[in-house]
Parts: sequence; C-alpha cells; structure tokens
Amino acid sequence: MPRLTMTSTPGALGLGALGMLLSAHSADADRLPLDCGGHWAETCRMCPKGNGELWCNGDCAWHHGDCIEPTLMTRLHVYLEWSFWIWCTTGPWVVLIGLFMGCYAAVYKKKVLDEIPHDVIYEKDRDFDEWEPRTVGLFACFQAPNQLLWSLFCSPVVAAKNFQVGNVMNFWPACMLMFCGVYSAFWPVYCCMIGVRTALSGKLKRNMGFRPNFFADCCTTMFCFPCEVGRESIEVDRAIGVDIQCPFIVDKSFFAQAEMLEEEIKEGLHASWDATGRQCHRMCS
Repeated sequence: MPRLTMTSTPGALGLGALGMLLSAHSADADRLPLDCGGHWAETCRMCPKGNGELWCNGDCAWHHGDCIEPTLMTRLHVYLEWSFWIWCTTGPWVVLIGLFMGCYAAVYKKKVLDEIPHDVIYEKDRDFDEWEPRTVGLFACFQAPNQLLWSLFCSPVVAAKNFQVGNVMNFWPACMLMFCGVYSAFWPVYCCMIGVRTALSGKLKRNMGFRPNFFADCCTTMFCFPCEVGRESIEVDRAIGVDIQCPFIVDKSFFAQAEMLEEEIKEGLHASWDATGRQCHRMCS
C-alpha cells in the first residue's frame, strides 16, 4: 500500500483522507444493512448506541422511546403525534392571532360586509345547467393589490365574506370554520377543512353560475388556498357591482346602490309586517 510522504501536496492529502473515509463508509454500508442516518447498524435497536433519538434516523424511526424499523402505519402514527405536538405548542399563538383577526373581522363586517348587497347571488336549483366560463384566473389576485393583501393575511375573513354574499353560509360561522382549519398545524383538522371548504366553494361557484369541479377545487384549496380565495372574492365583487379597497373602502356601482335600496325597503316591509303581526296577536288574545 503506498505511503504518504513529505512531498505529498495538501490536495493529495485531502483526497487521500476523503478516499479512505468514503471507502470505510462504503465498507460499513456493505457489511451493515440498515442506515441510521449518518451511520450504519445491524438492527434499528442498535442505532442509538446510548445517544437516544438523535441517532435514530434514516431507515429507522424513534417511536415510544425505542428505535424501530417502521411500517407505513408506524410512520403515519409518528407523523400524527408530531403534528399534534406542533398544534399544542403553537396553540397560544394561534389563539392570539384569532383574537386579533376576530376584532378585524368585526370591523370588516360593519364597514364592508354590511355596506354591500347580499341578494344578488342566489342559490341555484339542482337542475341548473346554464353554466358560464370563468374569466378570472387563479392568480388574478396578484394584479389586484388589495385582494392580494386580504387573501394572504386575512383569508378566513375574505372567504367568509364570499360565502355570506354568495348565499352559502353566514359570515361568523364561515369565518370561524376557515380560521380553525387554516391555522391548524394538526393535519387531520386541516384535511377536514379542505373537504368542507371544497364543498362550500363548489356551492359558491354553482350559485354564481360556474360549473363546480370537486377534484380541481380540492387541489386549489390544498395547494393554493389564498389564490383561490382572492379569485372568488374578485368574482363575487364583480357579480354584485362593488370595488372594495383597503382598509374598508367600498365603491358601489349604480347597480349595487339600487340593490342596497331594494334590500332596505324589503327589510323595512318585513319589520312593519312583523310589528303588525305582533300587534294583531296581542289584540286578538
């Protein structure tokens, strides 16, 4: 075996050391069947060597205080436990964010949602088939700075506005549902939110005359939730004839103003009918 002499260059020394290290690592890999994540062992139980969880990686996993060779169900269980731990750890911060977002949602509802028409988009029958093509692209919110900011930082509030105006779900239940799903680090809760949100989004699209597609809606909710919320917000605002800008500026078209006036008249008539009904009931009794 050739020896290193004083005439060897530093580069040669480095290459020689690297070669010996790689050959030793390759020899271990050939001799020992399991990769522990940086070293090798005959079994997963031999990976830690007294160092605990830090030395149990690669082909092995640390589960309930022991290093084991995991099955698919074991890996799923480990990931579930890790996700639940993250959820519990970040819980106080999520509550704090929820308080701030709840206060913002209350102001948004008063200054924006209560100032726009709610009866333009109505619920379509099951036999409805006069579908229209969607003209707003998935990334259209990047061309509308106001929608982009809301979609990124207040997506539960904007989604709730869309569902309320689109005759899908009331504002506060929708807002709380979207917030719990979006800000949950526990993946089963997030998966449930994806399914519920996909169903609600499909109903919203149907009410606006767009053909829903459960698979496509599920993919956009899973991988591009803020973009899809911004897209739906643009479509809803166009349908009711308003332009909403940060922070709480509502620019209503003549059509939207006429719809608001009609809704106010209807509410006044309903209130007077209710008062007359109560008065007649008292007189008759």
